[in-house]
Amino acid sequence: MKFVFSNWSSTLGHKTSSIKLAKISNFLIQDKGFQTVLFADKNSIDYFKDIPYNEIHEIESHEMENIPKCLWSMSKLVAISKMSEPFLHIDFDLFLFKLNKSCLEKDIICLHTEFYMEKAMERLQKIMKIQPEQTLYFRYISYNCGIIGGRNFEFLKKVSKKILEYISENKSHIDEIYSKSLDNKIITIQIIPVLVEQVWMFQLFKLYNQKFDTYLEAGDVSTYKASMEMYEKGIIHFQHAKTFKNCDYLLDEFIKQFNI
Repeated sequence: MKFVFSNWSSTLGHKTSSIKLAKISNFLIQDKGFQTVLFADKNSIDYFKDIPYNEIHEIESHEMENIPKCLWSMSKLVAISKMSEPFLHIDFDLFLFKLNKSCLEKDIICLHTEFYMEKAMERLQKIMKIQPEQTLYFRYISYNCGIIGGRNFEFLKKVSKKILEYISENKSHIDEIYSKSLDNKIITIQIIPVLVEQVWMFQLFKLYNQKFDTYLEAGDVSTYKASMEMYEKGIIHFQHAKTFKNCDYLLDEFIKQFNI
């Protein structure tokens, strides 16, 4: 099974992950004997040029031209839509020090549930005012896609393409909602990609009765129980913590220690 990374440099409200994060996440996967693949636009490929991915595939500019730039994680769905074999897509800021090999046998697997975000997603959906018609009757439960993939790559391709088609058809509306809502204090409009990638996509999973598993049992990673589970399973997902200065020190020391 291949491990996939992706990036889109021309986004709003989100910075490309650091070279340090990308180097370490790639190293940890290759060190376990797996091949890594990068899907990215031309600028991103140049940015990550010193990282020894086994394969690099350019996402052409025309493939992203109808995708709203506020949807900063959509290179992930583009990458998924291009896969023709089982895979796991992981985020640059997710470190797998250990790997639970059972995840390689799952039809579809994501990182963990985020039940605590349901109310926020409901509010964001009201701001958005649109959603794929097939998702109308499902709860707004978020499933973290720090890891997403599995053996059923054909289904993942189908659903990713449906989401990409929908947001392309509604680009002007999404752009308008984003620009008008930047000062909204109720909810951060910059998490629109979470609604698209982690709610709408999984609502489609449920529409098609597609079962999926989670890598972590915890539904709220801020709890002590979740911290212990992540420690035992050898996984770190930095998310907002990657902006902290002590995180930068940790990455420098890791790169120095392992000479990567």
